[in-house]
Amino acid sequence: MKQQQALNDFILSWNRNHANVLFSMITAPVIGRPVSIEVRFSPERYQKFISQEMYDRLRTNIVNSSKGLMILTTGYDLFRMGIIEFKVASASGEYRESIIANSMDWVGGRFFPHGY
Repeated sequence: MKQQQALNDFILSWNRNHANVLFSMITAPVIGRPVSIEVRFSPERYQKFISQEMYDRLRTNIVNSSKGLMILTTGYDLFRMGIIEFKVASASGEYRESIIANSMDWVGGRFFPHGY
């Protein structure tokens, strides 16, 4: 993924090309920065993948990959249903859209088995 690719462009491109892991974003009015990013996936398709261990791995790795700009806010019960939500520290002076996009690329392409 290109370092300077806009987050919205990443999400649009990803969703066009991947039917099993979908992203959406809520942005702050006027500034257009994301305040949360949600992921939906088929719990049936990833049934063997869904575990407390994988949830914990996601929670830890998203903080690391985003350099502390994102945190997983959904609980394990929602994860088991195919729902993930991340809050984004978009007002931080450290905020960089490319960091958030790269973190989402990691979630979709490397966290989920086969990425698709």
